[in-house]
Amino acid sequence: MLENVFLAVSLSPSMRRLRPLIITSSPGVSKVFTFWVHFKYNNDTKLNNILIDDKTHEGICIIDLDTVMPGLVVNDFGDSIRFGASTALEDEKDLSKVECDMHLFEVYTKGFLEGCQGKLTLSEIKALPIGAKVMTFECGMRFLTDYLQGDTYFKIQYPTHNLVRCRTQLKLVSDMEKKWDQMTAIVHQYAYVHQ
Repeated sequence: MLENVFLAVSLSPSMRRLRPLIITSSPGVSKVFTFWVHFKYNNDTKLNNILIDDKTHEGICIIDLDTVMPGLVVNDFGDSIRFGASTALEDEKDLSKVECDMHLFEVYTKGFLEGCQGKLTLSEIKALPIGAKVMTFECGMRFLTDYLQGDTYFKIQYPTHNLVRCRTQLKLVSDMEKKWDQMTAIVHQYAYVHQ
């Protein structure tokens, strides 16, 4: 049975509720999503910030609204890729397991651009790959900073947890750099279909 793995959702200003825009299925792959909130962004785009119905796999509501504010679409896209296209957990110790999965990147990019329904400028679209790299690097630096400052922000399970998280994010950035041409080609492929 195919598993629902990608869900692009938007906040309908008239209905004030989430509605699914695109669902793509593939077996055995973790779920990834994005928000398109009419010029307001979630700024913390992770699947665990959406409540999803177990039976319908539709978004029920956003459960983390404290970061919804004006922002950049590349940041929401980038954080979604950082979280959802990685082949490893955020705190994977074995760096050989950490990669940016190009199949997940492609399916997410396609769904994201379809979900945005032509509302993005060409400049915003072209900047999507750099958003993935920048948000991943930024998160790595935040983990490192927290580690160096005594682990006061992120919850940790063991003394070097944030250092491990930092290394994982930097390995993901390195892999994105190796796959840069492929990432930009994927964005280019879907950019003109949805404009």
